[in-house]
Amino acid sequence: MDSTGAPRTLSGTDEAETEIPLKPRPLPDAGHKGAGAPPSPRTRPHDRDAFSLRLQQHFHQHAVNGTPFLLLALRGDAEAARSLDFPLLYEAARRLLDEHDDWFVDLPGKRLVVLLARSREADAHRFFARLKQRLLRETPQQAQAYLHAVTAIVVPNGGRFQNAEDFLSVALDEA
Repeated sequence: MDSTGAPRTLSGTDEAETEIPLKPRPLPDAGHKGAGAPPSPRTRPHDRDAFSLRLQQHFHQHAVNGTPFLLLALRGDAEAARSLDFPLLYEAARRLLDEHDDWFVDLPGKRLVVLLARSREADAHRFFARLKQRLLRETPQQAQAYLHAVTAIVVPNGGRFQNAEDFLSVALDEA
């Protein structure tokens, strides 16, 4: 996270960006496109296909009736993250979620995607502040190292991405 703990924000309507050291990353331009039924219950944290389907349902619900959602993508910096226990970060983030939220984790790739259902951009700031506090409480010696070794992007309502898989490709597949 940056010195203030503020997340980087990417919205489809404005270009305002805030950062969590979470180093800035350029994201492709895209629009909305969705399909599916109302969002389903939480998926397994390692099932990308099920998570993609769940995200796509949120893209659709937002396009149809404006239901807000927030996507957070966290990745460990290859150099700094080698010495950090990424599962500890994943578990700390997971415990902040409620029953409507969901997540996908790629432990070998040190990547985590969080879906905050029914959430708005301001909720990202609260999430990251709570994550920072949890890390400070659970691992005070390593908390600052975690905060500087992880890059995060915040995408309200799918941002400029056309669909869930477009977002996941950037969040999980790009170097």
